[in-house]
Amino acid sequence: MIKQNSFEELREDGNTISEMMPVADILAKDWKAKKVVAIKWSNDEKTIQLMFDQGVLAKVLEDRSAIVAIAEKEVANSLLIIDEFGNQKHAISTVQNIENEFTDGTFEWFEASKSQHSFSVIYKKK
Repeated sequence: MIKQNSFEELREDGNTISEMMPVADILAKDWKAKKVVAIKWSNDEKTIQLMFDQGVLAKVLEDRSAIVAIAEKEVANSLLIIDEFGNQKHAISTVQNIENEFTDGTFEWFEASKSQHSFSVIYKKK
């Protein structure tokens, strides 16, 4: 299980965003827009950090069992499901079968859902 309040996003300028930091606090810091290049969290055994040189958008699932991430230009821009130990459990391809036709696209955004083990994603066809 990913420990409560342990998830952090590390930006390329060295600043860290805690999962508990309100957006108003981030805006008050007057930071320029920079990519998040690493994510870090603790589980019951140790602290884990994963690097994403090209940038990442990541969220912890509501039940804290995994992290969902969109890695920019890494793993063919797949949507990644990462377990509490930092292992990739699943990679959902950008090629999807929609109405019996394989279509390439991109994952644009997602949100962790309030229900356990789930999330919502916006997928845009190319």
